[in-house]
Amino acid sequence: MLQVTLKTVAVRCIFCCVFLFSGLLLFTAQAVNDPLYPYHPGVSLPFTSSNLPIVCINLDQRMADKSADKRVSASMRIIWNKDGSDNHVSDTGNDDYNGKIGIKYRGNSSFWNSDKKPFGIRIQDSNGKKQKASILGMPEDEDWALLAPFSDKSLIRDVLLFDLMRGAMDYVPTGRYCEVVLNGVYQGVYIMTARVRQGSNRVNIKAPTADDGDGVTGGYHLEIDRSDEPGFWGVVNTRGIRNNVEASKTYYQYKYPDEEDLSTAQKNYIQSLVKEMERAIESDNFKNAETGYRAYLDTLSLVNFFLAQEISKNMDGYRLSTPLYKYPNSIDKRFKFSIWDFNISMGNINYIWGWSPEGWSFNGNVFSEDNRIPWMFKRILQDEQFYDNLKNKWAEYRKNRFSDEQITTKIDSLTNLLQESQVRNFTIWNRFNREVWPNYYISSSWNDELSYLKKWLLNRVGWMDSQWIQEEINLVANGNMEAASTRGYKNDTWLSEWSSTGTAYLTTTNVNNGSYALSLQSYSRAYQVVTELTPGKYTLRVWAKTSSELNTSVYYAYNKDKSNHTAIKTNIEGNNNYHLIEIKDIDVSNNFVEIGVETQSSKDASARLWIDDVEFVKQKEAVGNIPLVKETGSFRIVADKQQMELRISSSNNEVTGQHIEIYEISGGKVYHSRLTSGQQIIRGIFAPHKVYIVRVGDTSKKVIF
Repeated sequence: MLQVTLKTVAVRCIFCCVFLFSGLLLFTAQAVNDPLYPYHPGVSLPFTSSNLPIVCINLDQRMADKSADKRVSASMRIIWNKDGSDNHVSDTGNDDYNGKIGIKYRGNSSFWNSDKKPFGIRIQDSNGKKQKASILGMPEDEDWALLAPFSDKSLIRDVLLFDLMRGAMDYVPTGRYCEVVLNGVYQGVYIMTARVRQGSNRVNIKAPTADDGDGVTGGYHLEIDRSDEPGFWGVVNTRGIRNNVEASKTYYQYKYPDEEDLSTAQKNYIQSLVKEMERAIESDNFKNAETGYRAYLDTLSLVNFFLAQEISKNMDGYRLSTPLYKYPNSIDKRFKFSIWDFNISMGNINYIWGWSPEGWSFNGNVFSEDNRIPWMFKRILQDEQFYDNLKNKWAEYRKNRFSDEQITTKIDSLTNLLQESQVRNFTIWNRFNREVWPNYYISSSWNDELSYLKKWLLNRVGWMDSQWIQEEINLVANGNMEAASTRGYKNDTWLSEWSSTGTAYLTTTNVNNGSYALSLQSYSRAYQVVTELTPGKYTLRVWAKTSSELNTSVYYAYNKDKSNHTAIKTNIEGNNNYHLIEIKDIDVSNNFVEIGVETQSSKDASARLWIDDVEFVKQKEAVGNIPLVKETGSFRIVADKQQMELRISSSNNEVTGQHIEIYEISGGKVYHSRLTSGQQIIRGIFAPHKVYIVRVGDTSKKVIF
């Protein structure tokens, strides 16, 4: 039997992967360094067959350096039994493709921070001219990407998100899993992917045909990304949450046509159109249907783009790999969006609070000026009609494409597909129990990573439900001061969604409810910017406890810039027991409010402020059809997600006999009883990742399990 065997790094093994175009693939081995490819894995492994297609690539010359961005000539054979039977490297007569290609490295962080390298593939004829071909059942095209999941130890984040969004947008990339052999050396599990590119089976636009009239108006494909490829800058600076200039202007890369294929008139047209669009979005009349952003952007496409970034909490979203394209004006003068690049998402990120299933990725500029999310996305969210459309579409998708059942089914399906091949992949690329940038969770195995991903995603959609399906109750992300998760083999936890100065950290001492509280030493501050607020009156609640004599306060601020800290403060009286600070009738008209707690300098090094259960609530009469009154502090209502139980407590034992009512978020009552003591636990009726409304006497609260 023919087989591929990997030698160790010390003696790189190059196999002469001889393509006999009659269909027979021969392997011979020599214990020499590979002069054509420097990134082979360093673990020995026999490879003879797979339930996945097998992609064999044989280089004709040395791979060009990444910085050269140059394709080199190679041959590619894809072995694929379309009847679903296993594929063998010794198979003949089942070639899905057997011919020439141009190959180069691709990606940015996925290349530089990964030992397993991704590739760009261009199908070519024997003379090196590009030509189209159908690959692994995907519609024919000449440009393909071999994605190399590495830091994404689940191997499925990209494909999962593509599958969830398929059918919602005009074009969503398609990918097929395969196992790759390069110069006879097994490289692991890859994803052969149809890129977001112009083509009759992809983004079906035609190049501009003239320098004036309708012919100059399309089509064009741009991408918001880094300024490391040909393109141009927008005209409006990136602005932060407080409308202060935080970063450079937005950069738009040319994707189609290539810059060298555009005439001067065509480049002037598309650049002027983009700058005109930016000025319209920045203007006071940006909501106007005829002159505002709707005249330039397809709003349904934009809604779906937002939802793809937010369900995944993609911290590369908006600012990188953001494709937008347009047809000639005679067809449609507005830009449409597509999606790409989700390997650093769904909890697989250790910066900008991306690990937390709470909070919005569109708020990345709140946390980091380096993030540089283009200002226009936040601006459009200030249109109440668009924001309502976003929430309504989310509610619709939660019944089908984003339902818990659909998410679970897709993850399980991909898991079953990769069950065999992942063993080989992680034999040569074993990175479990160690951090690979930018991992937050350090998984111990593939199944452990999949469990983390599934739990994270179900928690994510549960939190988004609490914000979007009904009118919001608590607008604070991670108001319970819980860690997003432990980090696998590291037993530490990170505070999510809050910014801080001085010394502020999660602690398990002096906890009010749940597992953690936030502890602040003297001369410290913790704060959060709450955004997308509709005009009205709000209430801020904080449970606080102090030790020693420490001057502390709760504050909120409508406007704040870097040089002027303006806040409306309420002092926290010294108290060795947790007590409620409630600030009512906060009149909001500016779309966002910063809330926080702070301590002044103290000579007592042991002085502390602990806070827990922070809420920012819009004052209202009801949630859906459920009667709701404000929480007055008579009862504490806490959902224990670990034990799947609800804890109700009161310091007043005379409250026995009060009614307890629990509703699903849709309004259906699931529990009705009476309080029998000042401490009561309810269990056995709750489902994970679901939202409930709990009423006890005069107290009501929304909880998420």
